[in-house]
Amino acid sequence: LDGFNYALRIQRTNGQTGTGLQYLQTELESADSMQFRGKKLTLSFYARKGANFSQSSSQLTSNVATGTGTDQSLISGFTGGANVLSQNNTLTTSWQRFSHTTSSVLASTVNQIAVQFTHSPAGTAGAADYYEITGVQLEVGEAATDFEYRPYGEELALCQRYCTAMDLKYLSFWYSSYQTYWFSETIKFPTTMRGNPSVSLVSGSFRFSHFNNSWQSDTLTSINNVQVARPDHCLLRLTATGSYSPTDHGIYSGEGVTAFIKAVAEL
Repeated sequence: LDGFNYALRIQRTNGQTGTGLQYLQTELESADSMQFRGKKLTLSFYARKGANFSQSSSQLTSNVATGTGTDQSLISGFTGGANVLSQNNTLTTSWQRFSHTTSSVLASTVNQIAVQFTHSPAGTAGAADYYEITGVQLEVGEAATDFEYRPYGEELALCQRYCTAMDLKYLSFWYSSYQTYWFSETIKFPTTMRGNPSVSLVSGSFRFSHFNNSWQSDTLTSINNVQVARPDHCLLRLTATGSYSPTDHGIYSGEGVTAFIKAVAEL
């Protein structure tokens, strides 16, 4: 599709028989939703189906929902929830652009907005039981305009407001002799996140070298404690395994790190 390098594919695995309603959705923060009060909105997107897309009549339903709560999740339910826009879109195996507009302006009490796509697969999935979607845009007005492209760095920073992944290479850690193999380090996030994130170890191992007449390495296996998690940083306490133990506090720099941490501040 001209102008787009990537698309999101929603697919059942070949041979899968589950037929429950499938959801693809995203919520806007309340801070970003209030600006749409008293205005009509237009949703537009590009979509196509795979050869075995099993939804009846090849339809993909697009919805815009509103709520009166603050920073809620649609899957858990919006307070004062209302579906202000809904359309059944008939897909083909070629890319098409679809658009639809709210019939009236949004209420003055709207405090949150979500965009949602749903479909219900049927029977046993074939090898291409999927749809693909890209170029999704929600805007003020009664007609869809050209898709707004943003610089890669700006788009990345906006995404990292909600989720970021960081390796632990080339960082300094303090050893605590009061507890066996605990290390602490303040990690600065690349951008300020939406709120205090949840922080977890994703996979792999940590390798740290400590200098005590010679360089040694141990493997760090878990995040023992996230002592502080703030929108711009977190303070980690990590637990290590190994046979080498320094006798004093020391500074540790990561080498050969394969694991990384994930910080999530989604709605």
